[in-house]
Amino acid sequence: GMGVLAWLEVVLGDGVSGARLSGEIALSNAESIGGAVVALFDQPGVGVVVDLTRVDYLDSAGVRLLFRVAQASERSGGSLRVVVPAASHVKRILDLADAEHAIQLDETDFAAVAATSRGTAQTPRAHGP
Repeated sequence: GMGVLAWLEVVLGDGVSGARLSGEIALSNAESIGGAVVALFDQPGVGVVVDLTRVDYLDSAGVRLLFRVAQASERSGGSLRVVVPAASHVKRILDLADAEHAIQLDETDFAAVAATSRGTAQTPRAHGP
């Protein structure tokens, strides 16, 4: 059956917010979760780290949610990083959707990204290993 989606927002300091999601992101909840994450960009120029490490399942509505969040980030002049484990189901889905062209994906853990996300809004995206 469909699992319940848990949502946790943490403020990481220096204008960076973290949104940790767990469970399943699907048509039934993607709209409300998307609205909540988009709202984090109400302040211009903020950084947001979305942690998908504990998400078990993501469908096309969940993929659209992430693109919507990325657009909100660009509109606000903020930065967005999405944490997704390399070998996960969610990473495979995002690869199929070619998400990496629009969204900065990090395969590291949430805490490490939070620590390095300060001041990255103006940093060009690094391509490489």
